Amino acid sequence: MSYATKLAIVKKLNAFKACYCTFGVNIRIDMTLGILVATDKYRDDIAGIAEAAVGRGHMVVIFFMDEGCCLVKDKKIISLKDKNGISMSMCDYNRNKMGIAKEYVPEGVVCGSQYDNAAMNRESDKVIVF
Repeated sequence: MSYATKLAIVKKLNAFKACYCTFGVNIRIDMTLGILVATDKYRDDIAGIAEAAVGRGHMVVIFFMDEGCCLVKDKKIISLKDKNGISMSMCDYNRNKMGIAKEYVPEGVVCGSQYDNAAMNRESDKVIVF
Protein backbone atom coordinates (compact mmCIF):
# COMPACT_ATOMS: atom_id res chain seq x y z
CA MET A 1 0.00 0.00 0.00
CA SER A 2 1.51 3.31 -1.04
CA TYR A 3 1.92 6.27 1.30
CA ALA A 4 -0.65 8.16 -0.77
CA THR A 5 -3.18 5.37 -0.21
CA LYS A 6 -2.49 5.35 3.54
CA LEU A 7 -2.91 9.12 3.65
CA ALA A 8 -6.16 8.84 1.69
CA ILE A 9 -7.51 6.41 4.29
CA VAL A 10 -6.68 8.85 7.09
CA LYS A 11 -8.25 11.73 5.13
CA LYS A 12 -11.46 9.72 4.79
CA LEU A 13 -11.37 9.13 8.52
CA ASN A 14 -11.00 12.90 9.02
CA ALA A 15 -14.04 13.49 6.83
CA PHE A 16 -16.01 11.10 9.02
CA LYS A 17 -15.31 13.21 12.11
CA ALA A 18 -15.53 16.65 10.46
CA CYS A 19 -18.55 18.76 11.26
CA TYR A 20 -19.82 21.97 9.79
CA CYS A 21 -20.89 24.56 12.33
CA THR A 22 -23.56 27.18 11.73
CA PHE A 23 -20.97 29.86 10.89
CA GLY A 24 -19.66 27.84 7.95
CA VAL A 25 -16.38 26.98 9.66
CA ASN A 26 -15.13 23.44 9.20
CA ILE A 27 -14.16 22.04 12.61
CA ARG A 28 -12.07 18.87 12.85
CA ILE A 29 -12.81 16.71 15.85
CA ASP A 30 -10.01 14.30 16.71
CA MET A 31 -10.97 10.68 16.63
CA THR A 32 -9.81 7.31 17.84
CA LEU A 33 -8.74 4.78 15.23
CA GLY A 34 -8.72 1.11 16.20
CA ILE A 35 -6.45 -1.29 14.36
CA LEU A 36 -7.15 -5.00 14.80
CA VAL A 37 -4.14 -7.06 13.73
CA ALA A 38 -4.90 -10.76 13.17
CA THR A 39 -2.09 -11.50 10.72
CA ASP A 40 1.67 -10.99 10.68
CA LYS A 41 1.48 -9.55 7.15
CA TYR A 42 1.05 -5.85 6.29
CA ARG A 43 3.59 -4.61 8.84
CA ASP A 44 4.46 -1.54 6.77
CA ASP A 45 0.80 -0.71 6.12
CA ILE A 46 -0.09 -0.95 9.81
CA ALA A 47 2.84 1.27 10.79
CA GLY A 48 2.14 3.77 8.00
CA ILE A 49 -1.55 4.17 8.81
CA ALA A 50 -0.85 4.47 12.55
CA GLU A 51 1.85 7.10 12.00
CA ALA A 52 -0.31 9.07 9.56
CA ALA A 53 -3.27 9.05 11.97
CA VAL A 54 -1.17 10.21 14.93
CA GLY A 55 0.42 12.83 12.70
CA ARG A 56 -3.06 14.26 12.14
CA GLY A 57 -3.79 14.38 15.87
CA HIS A 58 -5.80 11.18 16.22
CA MET A 59 -5.49 8.51 18.88
CA VAL A 60 -4.63 4.97 17.72
CA VAL A 61 -5.40 1.77 19.62
CA ILE A 62 -3.80 -1.41 18.25
CA PHE A 63 -4.90 -4.90 19.33
CA PHE A 64 -2.94 -7.99 18.28
CA MET A 65 -4.49 -11.45 18.11
CA ASP A 66 -3.87 -14.78 16.33
CA GLU A 67 -0.83 -14.55 14.02
CA GLY A 68 -0.76 -10.79 14.56
CA CYS A 69 0.81 -11.48 17.96
CA CYS A 70 4.04 -12.30 16.12
CA LEU A 71 4.38 -8.61 15.22
CA VAL A 72 5.14 -7.68 18.84
CA LYS A 73 8.66 -8.95 18.10
CA ASP A 74 8.99 -6.57 15.12
CA LYS A 75 11.05 -3.45 15.86
CA LYS A 76 9.13 -1.22 13.43
CA ILE A 77 5.76 -2.11 14.97
CA ILE A 78 6.97 -1.94 18.57
CA SER A 79 8.59 1.47 18.00
CA LEU A 80 5.04 2.81 17.52
CA LYS A 81 4.23 2.29 21.22
CA ASP A 82 6.68 5.07 22.09
CA LYS A 83 4.73 7.63 20.06
CA ASN A 84 2.21 9.81 21.87
CA GLY A 85 -1.30 8.78 20.97
CA ILE A 86 -0.67 5.08 20.29
CA SER A 87 -1.52 2.29 22.71
CA MET A 88 -1.10 -1.45 22.18
CA SER A 89 -2.55 -4.58 23.69
CA MET A 90 -2.66 -8.22 22.73
CA CYS A 91 -4.59 -11.37 23.47
CA ASP A 92 -2.57 -13.30 26.04
CA TYR A 93 -4.24 -16.59 25.05
CA ASN A 94 -3.20 -16.11 21.40
CA ARG A 95 0.30 -15.01 22.46
CA ASN A 96 0.71 -18.26 24.33
CA LYS A 97 -0.81 -20.27 21.46
CA MET A 98 1.70 -18.68 19.03
CA GLY A 99 4.59 -19.74 21.30
CA ILE A 100 5.68 -16.23 22.28
CA ALA A 101 7.06 -16.19 25.81
CA LYS A 102 5.70 -13.42 28.01
CA GLU A 103 9.21 -12.06 28.63
CA TYR A 104 9.47 -11.27 24.89
CA VAL A 105 6.48 -8.94 25.04
CA PRO A 106 7.86 -5.38 25.24
CA GLU A 107 7.05 -3.17 28.19
CA GLY A 108 4.08 -1.00 27.37
CA VAL A 109 2.21 -3.69 25.43
CA VAL A 110 -0.67 -4.93 27.58
CA CYS A 111 -1.12 -8.71 27.63
CA GLY A 112 -4.86 -8.90 28.06
CA SER A 113 -7.79 -10.73 26.60
CA GLN A 114 -10.50 -10.36 24.00
CA TYR A 115 -12.05 -7.90 26.41
CA ASP A 116 -9.35 -5.44 25.27
CA ASN A 117 -10.46 -6.06 21.69
CA ALA A 118 -14.07 -5.38 22.65
CA ALA A 119 -13.05 -2.19 24.47
CA MET A 120 -11.08 -1.02 21.41
CA ASN A 121 -14.10 -1.61 19.18
CA ARG A 122 -16.41 0.21 21.58
CA GLU A 123 -14.14 3.23 22.08
CA SER A 124 -12.95 3.65 18.48
CA ASP A 125 -14.69 5.81 15.94
CA LYS A 126 -13.42 3.60 13.10
CA VAL A 127 -11.69 0.21 13.13
CA ILE A 128 -9.40 -1.19 10.44
CA VAL A 129 -8.87 -4.95 10.39
CA PHE A 130 -5.74 -6.64 9.08
